[in-house]
Amino acid sequence: MQQPRKHHFVQAAHIRLFTQGNGIVNVYSKDGKKFKMTPEGLFKKKYLNSYRSETGINSDFEEFVTEIENRTFPAVDRIARVGSMAADDLLFVTAYLALSRIRNPSIQTGVINWHRNVVRSSI
Repeated sequence: MQQPRKHHFVQAAHIRLFTQGNGIVNVYSKDGKKFKMTPEGLFKKKYLNSYRSETGINSDFEEFVTEIENRTFPAVDRIARVGSMAADDLLFVTAYLALSRIRNPSIQTGVINWHRNVVRSSI
């Protein structure tokens, strides 16, 4: 099976919690533009958390993240419906929040730039 090339850094299941019942979410861009879109089309990046290997593009980390998300979103859905979090949900929600942070392309770019600056100043 071929692995998908684009991966969400904010999951569609998470964004669906903000739809207006019609499966569409209103999006406001940084430049002030407003548009409507489906959750599946938002917050995606090609080969997010993938790397080139001798055998091609390796996206094993995305499979790991997907497994965590598949276990997390029932908890997120319960929390959204009930309005509170059960003790059993804490582990999954915490893991999802941590993964969301490191999967954000802006954060990844910041970390890469920080490391680049450390190397330059050391040289």
